[in-house]
Amino acid sequence: MFRNINFRSFVKNQQGVVVIEFAFVFIVMTAILAFMADSMQKQAIKGKLDRTTYSVASILRERTAFYHSEEKMTQNQVNQLSRLVTKLLPANTEFGMQVELLPFLPQQYKRIDQPQMFSAGTGSIQCIPGKPLEQIQNLSPKSHLRWMPLYRVTLCLPVGTVISGIAGTANIQSSVIMLSRKQDGPS
Repeated sequence: MFRNINFRSFVKNQQGVVVIEFAFVFIVMTAILAFMADSMQKQAIKGKLDRTTYSVASILRERTAFYHSEEKMTQNQVNQLSRLVTKLLPANTEFGMQVELLPFLPQQYKRIDQPQMFSAGTGSIQCIPGKPLEQIQNLSPKSHLRWMPLYRVTLCLPVGTVISGIAGTANIQSSVIMLSRKQDGPS
């Protein structure tokens, strides 16, 4: 039943090599396909998040039409935007949102008034943008009468993909900065 196998003949024997090579190639190809599928899923989520962030920022930009020319924000208004985000994202999606306003005093030189920052969301996701809005205030141009306020909306989603699950859950973040749409002078 068992025969004595000489080590030298065992090493030179080529029977079964194809099966072993196929197993290694199959494992590598499966890992590559899983990584590609994970990357595609992340890109799809990021695209949806970018579109949602831009939509919310556009509404925030036009907010003077909804709130009687008032540029200052309240937590209630941010909560309304948060409810809108729950409708724009897929059902039962947890997210974090941070909305910031950087107004300027009506002076010749650019001086920051009282910055505002509000957080909202449906989970315990912390959404922290990269740079503080005060550090990028040079994006605000001066109109005829004043420096234009900056708005920033940042949305974060947890990523529950295969590779991210192995490496630990990370958040996908999207951030949009827009200028106020309020017209200068009498309305």
